[in-house]
Amino acid sequence: MLYVGLIRTVVPRAEERLALPAGTTVGELLRELAGQYGERFRDALFASDGSLLPNVMVLLDEESIAHREGLATPLAGHRRAHLLVTMTAIEGG
Repeated sequence: MLYVGLIRTVVPRAEERLALPAGTTVGELLRELAGQYGERFRDALFASDGSLLPNVMVLLDEESIAHREGLATPLAGHRRAHLLVTMTAIEGG
């Protein structure tokens, strides 16, 4: 997992390797990482309904999970995952 952007204020490393059981989904991975890195990690990624916040992007082999099955996307067959958290967009004018 590569950590990019503001998530680096929560995760103390830029990259880590993870051993995961067969059949693990993106959502399960992120919940596991939230358990490891705590409330700040969870709050940086998830809305109160459990969906990803609009400023969070997860890529598997450089393809957004938004174009696949979202949090239900299986990790099997993918070599690299990137977690990108950008600043929240501010509306107004």
